[in-house]
Amino acid sequence: MAQLHENIKELKQELFELFLMTIEQIKNSKKALENNNKSIAKVIIETEEKINKKELLIDEKCENILTLFNPVAKDLRRVLAIYKINHELERIGDIADSIADFVIDSEMKDGVDIKLLEETGLIEMFLVLIKMQKNVFASFKNNCPTSAIGVLEEDKKLNNINNSSIENLKNLINNDKVELEVSYKLLTIIKKLERAGDHLKNIAEEIVFSVNSEVIKHQNKRKISS
Repeated sequence: MAQLHENIKELKQELFELFLMTIEQIKNSKKALENNNKSIAKVIIETEEKINKKELLIDEKCENILTLFNPVAKDLRRVLAIYKINHELERIGDIADSIADFVIDSEMKDGVDIKLLEETGLIEMFLVLIKMQKNVFASFKNNCPTSAIGVLEEDKKLNNINNSSIENLKNLINNDKVELEVSYKLLTIIKKLERAGDHLKNIAEEIVFSVNSEVIKHQNKRKISS
C-alpha cells in the first residue's frame, strides 16, 4: 500500500508539471498574438514537443499503477482522473500550438491590432482562460472540489463571448475595421479558446469525481452548489 501511494504521489508530480507547462503555453500564446512575437511562438512550438512526451510518460505511469497495484476506491478514482486530465491538458497544449502557428504564418507585418483583439473579446477570453487554469490547478493540487465547481461558472463567460463572436466580427467587417480573411482567422482562435475552456471544465468534473465520487457532468450549477 505504501508503494502504491508513493507511485501515485510521483504521478501527481508529473501532472503538476504538465499543468504548469500548459498554463505557460496559454500565457505565451496571448503574448505572441498581442505582440506578433514570432520568437515566443517558436518557444510554444518547441514546448509542445515536451508536452507530448510528458503526456506519454504519464499514460505509461498510470497504466503501470493499474497493472501492478490494482488500486480500488479513492486510489483508483485518482489514477483514472489523472489519466483523463492528462489528455485534456495535452489538448490545451495543442490549442496553444495552433495559435503559435497562426502568429508564425501570418503575413501581417505588424500582426493583429490590439484594439481589434479587445473588440472581438479575444483578450478577455485569454484572461478568463488563464484564471480557469490557475483555479483548476489549485483545485487538483489541494483536493478542493469547491474550487473546481467555480471553474464551471467561468466557462460560461467563454461560452458567452463565443456565442457573440460572429455578430461582433460582422459589425467590425461592416465598419471596415477588419478584413474578411483576418476575421475568419480570429473567429477560429475564438473557437479554439472556447474549446480550451471545455477541456478545463472536463478537468474540473474529473477532480470532483476523484475527491467526492460525485458525477457532476451534465448537471446544472445550481444543483451542484446546493
